[in-house]
Amino acid sequence: MPAAAVASACGPLGKRAQEASPAAKELKRGIKLGVMVKGGFYTEHQDAAVIQPALAQWQTRTGITVDPIDVGESPFNEKLQVLLAAGTPPDLVSIGYSQDPFGILLRVGALAPLDPLMKRDKLDAADYYPYALEHFRVKGTQWGLPQSTNPTLMFHNRDLLTRAGLQPPHASWKAPGFTWGDLTTMAQAMTTRGEDPAKNVFGTGVADGIKTPAVAIWSYGGDLFDKDHTKSTMDSPQAVDGLQMLADLIHKHRVHPSPEQMKGTNARTMFRTGRIGLLGWGQALEFVDRVKQDKPAFPWGINVFPRGNAGRFSVTIGWALSLLKASRYPDEAWELTKHAGGRDFLRLVAREGRGGISPLKSVMAEVLASPDLPPGFKEAVDMTTELRRYPVLAQWNEISDLIIKQLNRVWQGSASVRQVTSDIVTEVNPLLKDRV
Repeated sequence: MPAAAVASACGPLGKRAQEASPAAKELKRGIKLGVMVKGGFYTEHQDAAVIQPALAQWQTRTGITVDPIDVGESPFNEKLQVLLAAGTPPDLVSIGYSQDPFGILLRVGALAPLDPLMKRDKLDAADYYPYALEHFRVKGTQWGLPQSTNPTLMFHNRDLLTRAGLQPPHASWKAPGFTWGDLTTMAQAMTTRGEDPAKNVFGTGVADGIKTPAVAIWSYGGDLFDKDHTKSTMDSPQAVDGLQMLADLIHKHRVHPSPEQMKGTNARTMFRTGRIGLLGWGQALEFVDRVKQDKPAFPWGINVFPRGNAGRFSVTIGWALSLLKASRYPDEAWELTKHAGGRDFLRLVAREGRGGISPLKSVMAEVLASPDLPPGFKEAVDMTTELRRYPVLAQWNEISDLIIKQLNRVWQGSASVRQVTSDIVTEVNPLLKDRV
């Protein structure tokens, strides 16, 4: 979303200092709040039956109608750009997850700061996991009230491990051991090839998008960007070594399916059908619900990502509701944001671990008491210093798409890691000049 396309609709950037807490106003009844959430505002089948009645009760009580904005076939950010440029913005918008508009909305000054409202209404900051709030805090200002966060995790097929004479990697993110070298050795023991390539079993599958490559780079001591986000550092020796290790799993050790071997299927299906032993997956606690739906014919669980010489890491992806400055009904929009970010509503979202990690500790305490959680779920929730997030960049969507496209050349075997990382730096650095 180019900054110039929406700047006129959002006004001047102005300073983003903390504002005085505004006085609460009486809510307007009979209005419609435009709500634009990627994927729909809890309209998916597994959520609608439980969460939509709670939204309906809120609408009846307040006299305010929640009016979801249909994105249609347009990409989320393109639709948002059109609405902003036309002067018909939504009142609330989701930030986070893929196609994240957070950076560009900050860049054009489109978001309203939430700190004054949170202070006025005495939201219990102590009940939030610190990283849940920090995910949507930039330069000391809170711009979104989180709905959930989701770390990248690894899933294991216990049957494949047992047949290879192996124990599952441990679940504790603080424990020593289980390195990338250990992953390679275990994957070699689980990999089997036969006459029918469609039945080959691979020990691991971790080269997914940008999430697991970022985890590998961090664990090798590298990073995606310098500390001020002025240039990409993906051509550093540490980053190159981490990516080369992933490439070797595919092309050297042949324990990871190549893009060619994935044609006609996907990692989820291969794991469900017993063809991947250790699967790395982004936004993984939501993936737990998908695995449960798949009902694989083997025992499975969650384990840590391998440790590198710089440590063990996971990338956390979350989403939040944000208020647009151009909202016609800011007080009513904040009231809905509070309701959706409140304990009673988030209990429904996080039921049985379905919604990832709730931002509220009190809600997750109830979730963790469930006897139906898979092995390793609690340990994933207890992560602290191992969690990292992507930086908030104005051109993040363009940058991440570019990185994924370039890394696919490595996974396909059509270019070397060094060539690809050099190309990434060349193409990404100009995009970093557009600052938040």
